[in-house]
Amino acid sequence: MANDLAEVSARFGAALRLAGLPVGPGRCERFASAVTLARPSTSRALYLCALATLVSSKDEEQTLRAVFDQIFDRYE
Repeated sequence: MANDLAEVSARFGAALRLAGLPVGPGRCERFASAVTLARPSTSRALYLCALATLVSSKDEEQTLRAVFDQIFDRYE
């Protein structure tokens, strides 16, 4: 599972970078760690892990949400 989570986190980070957010490897690692610790069971809980670790300002939330929905919507 750890390898899968690392890959998902890296791909999510890459999609966020393409959308213009400054998400580097450190933020992706923090996201993966948060998911490992929180073990989110809903998409809302997963989104909150992303929000807490991948953005640095309120201005970035809309972009995060759009990319999150695009990537994780298919898993609901």
